[in-house]
Amino acid sequence: MKIGIIRLSSLGDVVLATAVLKVLRQTYPRSEIVFIVRSQYAGVLKNNSYLSRVIEWKEGESFKALAFGLRKEDFDVLIDLHSNARSRSLTVLSGAKRVITYKKNHVSRRLALLRKSKPPGLHVVDRYLDAVKLMGVDTSGAAPAMRPDVDDIVWADGFLLENDYSGGLVVGIAPGARRKTKMWPAQKFAEIANELISSKNLSVVMVGDEADAEVGNKVLEGSAQVINAIGQTDIGRLSALLSRCDAVVSNDSAPAHIAAAVRTRAAIIFGPTIEEFGFAPYGGGGIAISRDLYCRPCSLHGTVRCPEGHFRCMEEIGSEEVFEAVEKILEEAPNF
Repeated sequence: MKIGIIRLSSLGDVVLATAVLKVLRQTYPRSEIVFIVRSQYAGVLKNNSYLSRVIEWKEGESFKALAFGLRKEDFDVLIDLHSNARSRSLTVLSGAKRVITYKKNHVSRRLALLRKSKPPGLHVVDRYLDAVKLMGVDTSGAAPAMRPDVDDIVWADGFLLENDYSGGLVVGIAPGARRKTKMWPAQKFAEIANELISSKNLSVVMVGDEADAEVGNKVLEGSAQVINAIGQTDIGRLSALLSRCDAVVSNDSAPAHIAAAVRTRAAIIFGPTIEEFGFAPYGGGGIAISRDLYCRPCSLHGTVRCPEGHFRCMEEIGSEEVFEAVEKILEEAPNF
């Protein structure tokens, strides 16, 4: 049997979708399992032994070409873990014998935005797993997982050593996010970095892509001892570096999910979004930090500026509270 899985983007969502791979392979050990993803996120699936292969939708390749390619695959089952207009079109055009689509909680999320309430609902990972249950898959113990390869681990270890790491604990910080309102203020990241370095005698490494350079520089202005890896990692190297951390502090963004996928616990800071949208730490993978305010949630994915003009959801979260969460992670079980 040939099984296809569609999750085209984005980085964090593709990471969460990896939860279905091991349990699918356990149920269908002789099947060909193929993952369809945008090429810029294919690094998530690098070194994944549960996949037969990956089909990358390359930059500049037309939607028509992708659809034609999928039709030639002649899938027995196509699992749509994206569930938008584009992915649904792909399932139709593919001619797959059976299509399974995961159920988004669009209505409850939209109602939560209107009512400023917390919607009942499953974690996104559990929604993905519910989709594969329709194939008779036992999803017990399933969780997102990435396995950094040896070259990336060697790079991560070398990078730390080149930046005066001399052993001991390492805490990662990820101050970036795709939208500004999802970003805890840079000076607060600097504050917690300074507190961790001075009181715990540990190393702090800052991660992110090139788009995070501006916020990263602001953190460095307030905490010069931070090891700066922003813009120096692809997905594989980022996963390896986070696997070498004993804890991570992140906004509600992809590094938090990558940390969990390599079994490193994270303190995740939620502002305009809420944990109940389905992106909280999964399976003991961290601690969620947020404020109950009359205006939350105000957005599904964050915005350019605070609609209320005060940004209280982030400003009221102090570095002391986040420090305590990191302490708890380090004392209890950095890796779960």
